[in-house]
Amino acid sequence: MVYCGRPSGSCDACRRKRGKCDQKRPGCNQCSRKRIPCPGYRDMSSQIFRDLTQATVRKYHAKRSSTVVTSKSQKRSPKIAKANPSQSLEDVALNFFIRVYAPSSPSSWLVHLESVLSGYNVNNQPSLSAVLAPAIAIFLHEQKQASLMNLARKHYLAAIAEMSLSLTSIQHAVKDSTLMSINLLTLFEARAFQGRSSPTDWTTHIEGAVELIRLRGQDQFNSVLGQALFLDTVNNIRTSCAQRRIALPAPIVDLLQTLLQADSPPLSYGLLEIGVGNVVDNIIELVAGMQPGAVYHNDYTAVIRKGLDLDSQVSELSRQLWRIQSYRVLPTDTSEMWRYNGLAHDYDNPQSARLWNLLRMLRLYLNKWICRAYNKAIFNHQQQREKEGEPSDIDLVLHRIPETTVANTVLMAVDILSSVPYFCNLISSLESFSSSSSSSTVRWLIWPLSVVAVSPLSPISMQIHARNCLRKLGEEMGFVQAVEIINMLDNSETLEDWLHLYHLS
Repeated sequence: MVYCGRPSGSCDACRRKRGKCDQKRPGCNQCSRKRIPCPGYRDMSSQIFRDLTQATVRKYHAKRSSTVVTSKSQKRSPKIAKANPSQSLEDVALNFFIRVYAPSSPSSWLVHLESVLSGYNVNNQPSLSAVLAPAIAIFLHEQKQASLMNLARKHYLAAIAEMSLSLTSIQHAVKDSTLMSINLLTLFEARAFQGRSSPTDWTTHIEGAVELIRLRGQDQFNSVLGQALFLDTVNNIRTSCAQRRIALPAPIVDLLQTLLQADSPPLSYGLLEIGVGNVVDNIIELVAGMQPGAVYHNDYTAVIRKGLDLDSQVSELSRQLWRIQSYRVLPTDTSEMWRYNGLAHDYDNPQSARLWNLLRMLRLYLNKWICRAYNKAIFNHQQQREKEGEPSDIDLVLHRIPETTVANTVLMAVDILSSVPYFCNLISSLESFSSSSSSSTVRWLIWPLSVVAVSPLSPISMQIHARNCLRKLGEEMGFVQAVEIINMLDNSETLEDWLHLYHLS
């Protein structure tokens, strides 16, 4: 049996979303507000101990041993580390990964992992080592025992070896199991990343995933799992392209358009997520276009026009999000250390807060680029204008740009800082401890806080508060990488290219 902590008494719908539930009978107010029927509450007496993960592992090994025939040549090959289900750390880590981390993960496909491992199609299951590598890494970080990462790295190396064998055949490469393994290895790289080097190993896995989903073609859209794998992989690819300032690969764009132009939305994706993805794709196009020699390079008026249009689109997405996942503005309390000027928000669940902060970060980036293009456009316009006071279209485009970009930045920065108390209170929340990966969700603050800390349009007081929050996360809550971020910010005014790993894991 595996002890799972104090179980959540929330209704089934709130528990799946990792949201707060008032547990009213016969149905909670949260479901009522969302206009969905409350599914009711489970029997708490049967939830304290579970043996599901042990059964999953035993079933996995039994099926593997019954279907794999070992040849003499295989016996002479180098040994690959195998998972031993009798090892308690692996058991507990796998149980935590499947039952706690996966349901609240940014990767929606992980909710299918338990059924995949316990299913009957043994030829389409990911390597167990590929599952255990991130499972152990995440569990050890949750328990603040990162010094025991050697076991996770052993499984990671074993999974790499098994992956190399799978990639020798296109027939095996296009299976769901191969893409699942790649995504799990990518997750391990994100969680095991340390220091301030460029995340080259993570990027290598992303590049491999690009080739895999190209090979898989439209057939991967025939199942819910295939769609979820594709869309989660595309989100990683989007982030990688944005960080490297390159356009999305053409085959990925074509496949994405094919999927989204179907008669109905993908089964694992909502209309809001589709809208966010489309805007992010356009932002990536803008970023790539601003590079030297590209279409928007030195065309500052075009950058301003495009940036304003995208900022308007993100604002519309925020209005749509408010209608389905609004947050509450709490009464001002200047005594709480995590609050900026006493401000704080309360969200239904960590995933909602993460999505809100993603939209806010997009607007911070866009308004920074708009303001930068404005300054350069004004300088060029003043230099090139032949007659004093001669009107031009640029005057209309730039009307009130400085005031607008600063106002937008202040609003977004305040909202990001107001989300900090919610995330940090998750750690001390008993319900959160039993039903959510609190350490993992607090990681989602790292990137937004860093963006506020270096924003040239944010007031100094907000930048200082963002830095102080990062310092507290590192020194008081044990998030070692937050200390590295403070060192980075002290030495440079620009963000390095690894912060996105925290938002994706």
